[in-house]
Amino acid sequence: MQKRLIQAKEQIATAHFAQMEQLRETLTKELLAEAERSRATQLEALTNDLNAKHEAQLERVKSDLVVMAKSSQSEQIERLVVSHKEEEARIRSDMEALASQAVEQKTMELSSLHLRELETLRRELQSSASTEMHRLSAAAEEQRVADVQKNHYRTERNTRGRVEETPSRYGRDKTKKR
Repeated sequence: MQKRLIQAKEQIATAHFAQMEQLRETLTKELLAEAERSRATQLEALTNDLNAKHEAQLERVKSDLVVMAKSSQSEQIERLVVSHKEEEARIRSDMEALASQAVEQKTMELSSLHLRELETLRRELQSSASTEMHRLSAAAEEQRVADVQKNHYRTERNTRGRVEETPSRYGRDKTKKR
């Protein structure tokens, strides 16, 4: 009886561990997919924004170039090119920082959500395992009580049967009439 209870506990623990691992793998895949989708969306938005800024900068550069071409100052053109490259490097750096920050924030949010969901699932699984253990313990106790009663009934019946068949010392039979 005790052995069956231990085996049931081990089976429940094994099933619980397998379910937790499967849930962890599923949630991890979902989190990674969501982070990748979010990152792609954010990068696309940042890229579009930077492209718009870049186009505006190019228009400004073209305008400045036209003015400089009219003034025929090559020195001004060189300064403008340097300025444009610096602005482009600054925008690229800003874009990378924003993208990195957005991905990190989304990863933290998804990790937090994942941990909360795992904790909820752990509590639910513990509760169901506890309920199952109580049910198995109750069934085992009922079986034990039934076995004890059955053995008691057999013992009582066997004892009664021996007494009824034993002849007395004085030559009379002690069998009871029923």
